[in-house]
Order: sequence, then structure tokens, then C-alpha cells
Amino acid sequence: MGDFNYEDVKWDNEGGSCRGKRKKASLEMLDKIGANFLIQHVHEPMFGTNTLDLVFSENPNRIFHVKIEPSFNSSEKNM
Repeated sequence: MGDFNYEDVKWDNEGGSCRGKRKKASLEMLDKIGANFLIQHVHEPMFGTNTLDLVFSENPNRIFHVKIEPSFNSSEKNM
């Protein structure tokens, strides 16, 4: 899990797809996720319309609930 910053990837229950410019790095990341049979569990945007913080697992039953909370007010982007 972590902050991946692939703003051109749209996530849903079926996986990820590139939108807009379709950056090479985003396409490579999606290929690696698929090749390793990983599932992305965050489906709600948390920074504008972007889903940047991601949680991956190999089993959909490992993650029961992902809750999106308000961002920290102390981050530079929120000041």
C-alpha cells in the first residue's frame, strides 16, 4: 500500500485503466499489477478526482474495508 501518484489511472472494481495522456509509467504499472495477479482495493478518490493512495493484495478476502478519511491539514498541498 502507499501513495502511487498515477493520476491518469482510473480504478474501479474491475481493476485499473488509463485515461487522458496514458503515460508509459502508468501502463507499465498496470501490466505489473496484472502479471502478479494483484487486486487494488481503493475505489474512491481521495485527492480531487484522483485515487492516488492504493492498497494491493493477491486475495480479495484479505481486505475487508477501506475507509477514506479527510486529508491531514498539515500537508503542504492543503495549506
